Amino acid sequence: MEFETDLKIGTLGEQTFSTWCSAAHLTSNRSLEEDRTGWDHQIEFPYIKTHLPRDKQLSPIQCRVQVKSTQRRDRKWSIKSSVLKRLIDYSYPSFLLFLEFTNDPEPVVESAFLVHIDKSIIERTLRAIRKNDTQKAPKELHELKISISYSKKRKLLVASGEAFRDAVVTYVPDGDITKYQKSKRQAVETVGYGEGSYRMQFQISPEELDKHICAQSIGLSKEPVEVRNSVILDNRFNLKKGSIEIKRSSEAKLTLQPNVLDTCQLRFRETEFSPSINFDGEFVSSVNIYSVDKNKLFFRTNIFSFELGDLDDNGKFDAKLHFMLEKEVPLDDVIKVFRLFHEDNVGKQLICEVELFKEQRTLNFHIGMDHKFKDAKSVADALCVLKDSFSIDGATLTTPDELFLQRDRLNALACAIQNKVDRFRVKMDDKMQEFPKEIKTPCTIGAEIGKLAIGVIALFHGTRIEDNNYKVIKSEVLQPLVFSNGIPSDETLKQLEQQAVAKIE
Repeated sequence: MEFETDLKIGTLGEQTFSTWCSAAHLTSNRSLEEDRTGWDHQIEFPYIKTHLPRDKQLSPIQCRVQVKSTQRRDRKWSIKSSVLKRLIDYSYPSFLLFLEFTNDPEPVVESAFLVHIDKSIIERTLRAIRKNDTQKAPKELHELKISISYSKKRKLLVASGEAFRDAVVTYVPDGDITKYQKSKRQAVETVGYGEGSYRMQFQISPEELDKHICAQSIGLSKEPVEVRNSVILDNRFNLKKGSIEIKRSSEAKLTLQPNVLDTCQLRFRETEFSPSINFDGEFVSSVNIYSVDKNKLFFRTNIFSFELGDLDDNGKFDAKLHFMLEKEVPLDDVIKVFRLFHEDNVGKQLICEVELFKEQRTLNFHIGMDHKFKDAKSVADALCVLKDSFSIDGATLTTPDELFLQRDRLNALACAIQNKVDRFRVKMDDKMQEFPKEIKTPCTIGAEIGKLAIGVIALFHGTRIEDNNYKVIKSEVLQPLVFSNGIPSDETLKQLEQQAVAKIE
């Protein structure tokens, strides 16, 4: 008796794989709705043996497998993108298992090929889905198919459950399934995103935007800038007409941070072999909104920055100087800035050496000094005297603005300590009936450096010039004063002054 052929090759493949799993001590859970779930089998592996207590045992490996059975030998298959999307979104490993059966009356598996849903397939599938979904008339995902090929490289050593099990394990480094899941999730979330994948459209005046970029570049401010009618566009895979709007806002805040190219040291000197004034800094690049092909370049330190322009034939940069004088910086940096930007250097062409640490090379050029702080040199000298006299840590935070505003007090305090008082004058109370030829009078002088308040109680020796005006000829420090939380009250200072005078009477 002869029967019509009714070979159910798909069913045969499913049963074969179930037998493999049982033989390899793997637990196979069959899916009853492959078209909805995207997989045929969910496989659970036994625990991996360990010498550690079992509370330290790694989580067991799991995976999903879709079985494709065939008697063809072209070794490629069109898979629904809906199926691949399910396998991609599953955080554990996913596989396509291709079983090649013989053409015998009772077919058996001749070869088996295991294709891992790896980063390459993830990228191809998600790219095809994004391209489809940004068309005017997108297909349903079950109508969109991806061609998957398999070669000898994917062939199992033997067509068996043990060979399948051993092949799966090779995709899970050290058997740590949590590491695999993290890596797969990262691939799914980042594949297709590169330069230009995100764009932001917004409204802001060029002047406002340029000011913000400059402030960020020199370190003056980290505050965002307000923009209007902002739209964020996502163009994964950088497809033509593939941009989609993911967020819109009538008002938003934007921060454009510079790119730090390198760390460096800037050294300024008058001649090739003269001592230098050194600053630690950074070499940064920022967007130039007025030139598409040219970025802005800066050498920046804690207190000042040079915005580099063009380099002329004489090795001189057209450099624009920016200051951050209200920014808290170490005292030592303030002293160096005042030593550099003072009246004696105005009009000079100083040599600037920039040592780039990552690039391991040094740039040499000339910088024109066209900016000065009035009396900056004397303020720097006074700060050095006070730093040594009161043992002030050079890392003490302060602002150049605060110190510059106190320059008269700082100079007076340093002069009183050094007994350089020939310009000091004292005016006695004009209610006195008689003015002596010589006087000794106490005087308290103070200043602030950051949160630190310093001062001295000095005894001034003076000779009368005329009436109640006296020229100070000598300063005698009775007591130095240091306060960690700012200048104390006038009453406290008066008491301290009386106590200091009492000790010498």
